[in-house]
Amino acid sequence: GNVVSLRSFKRIWKRAMPNLKFMVPSQDVCARCEALRDRMRVALSEQGKLDLSDKLKEHVELAQSEREYYNDRIAEAKESPEKLTHITFDFSENFAIPYRSRQPGPLYFKVMFRINDFGIANEGAKEQTHFLYTECQTIAADNGKSHGPNTVASMLHYYLSQTPHAPHIHAHCDNCVGQNKNKTIMAYFCWRVLCGLEKEIQVSFMIVGHTRCSVDGGFGTAKKKFRTSDCDTPQQL
Repeated sequence: GNVVSLRSFKRIWKRAMPNLKFMVPSQDVCARCEALRDRMRVALSEQGKLDLSDKLKEHVELAQSEREYYNDRIAEAKESPEKLTHITFDFSENFAIPYRSRQPGPLYFKVMFRINDFGIANEGAKEQTHFLYTECQTIAADNGKSHGPNTVASMLHYYLSQTPHAPHIHAHCDNCVGQNKNKTIMAYFCWRVLCGLEKEIQVSFMIVGHTRCSVDGGFGTAKKKFRTSDCDTPQQL
């Protein structure tokens, strides 16, 4: 018989099996999702599999609900930027310098100089601000406490003091207790409202394992540019 063209084959494939796809490698996946899937694979009883499947479904639905809420707040901030500012903040992986896009062999074995990166994405304004500081500029020695609540509060305060924003702020961040979900950050936001700097600040925390958000896209763009460049100093970075 005649062999169909590749274009026709893809069209038939998409129409007949739209949900069948090739699995792509994933990073930073949800540990709870993976643990439940692993337990389902080795469960001996059918009831055990069903119970684990229900737990996985409940967890995924909760994450999807939080994601919908996150997207709704971004849409609201874009529609009414004079009323609401939506920000997302997080830390990126450290940059290590010096860096060469064509790395010489001996450079691979050197201990690199670390640059910390804290990002704040303003989705309504479609802007992202990066705070870069070296391992010599942290609160404690040897890069200690570089990601602590005092550091986060300091950079948030500088950003909110220097950037025009609406009287109502909605912030999203991950569930990291050592950085965001602690009394220091909550007290800082309360202080801003009590001082009249804002009328209201709401803080929402993404579901553990499902924290990918717009600020991570900004980090990815910066990393992509970094990997194709030569960088020797913090000023060049």
